Amino acid sequence: MDLYDMREDEYLSYDQIIEMDVELDYLVDTLIRDKCVSVLSALPKMGKTSFAISLAYAIANGTEFLGLKTKQRNVLYICLDDCKEVIAERCKKMKLGEESNLSFQFTKNARVSNLEALIIKNAMWGRRFGFVIIDMLNDIREVCN
Repeated sequence: MDLYDMREDEYLSYDQIIEMDVELDYLVDTLIRDKCVSVLSALPKMGKTSFAISLAYAIANGTEFLGLKTKQRNVLYICLDDCKEVIAERCKKMKLGEESNLSFQFTKNARVSNLEALIIKNAMWGRRFGFVIIDMLNDIREVCN
């Protein structure tokens, strides 16, 4: 059975699930799949940005994250909420390390509707990223309200 050949309303027993021949590719072992979209959501001031910076740094350097193995990728962290001074202060306080394949882009004019174009623009300038984080809680709130 192909993992992506699931029909709507297909029910499988636990035994059928564990018998499936599945081998998925992960950026962060058992946590974040490669070439997929993941969403991190929580109430304000719960540590999402710190969590995301730590995750980005670990993937950028191929180091463990929460005790899990990561695959090294160039990482782009797009900041729509915080200014560069706030991110700089957090990175320094977190003492993650010196060098990294992690880049930050501070963009105040981007909206949910044009994020794909922003990522494509980076690729056109020769910036290849294997993992992109978009920190955009405030922008999402505006869309939902």
